[in-house]
Amino acid sequence: MPAAITVKSLPPVDWTACGPEAGEDDAVVTACYDEIGQVMQSALDRLRAERPHPVARGLFNLLRRGPTRMGVPAL
Repeated sequence: MPAAITVKSLPPVDWTACGPEAGEDDAVVTACYDEIGQVMQSALDRLRAERPHPVARGLFNLLRRGPTRMGVPAL
């Protein structure tokens, strides 16, 4: 089944306050990892709320185009 794909660019996360030595601190790295996961999940949740049925939308877009050169019959 075709699916409509939406791409979302998020603003960069600023960890400059942590300093370069933070890369050696497991607690800081874990906190940064968790922050990224939360930011991405929030963005995915918003996209899901905005476009709840990507497969249905992709199929609708495909059918709306009508017959193609590939020999798909018109409905």
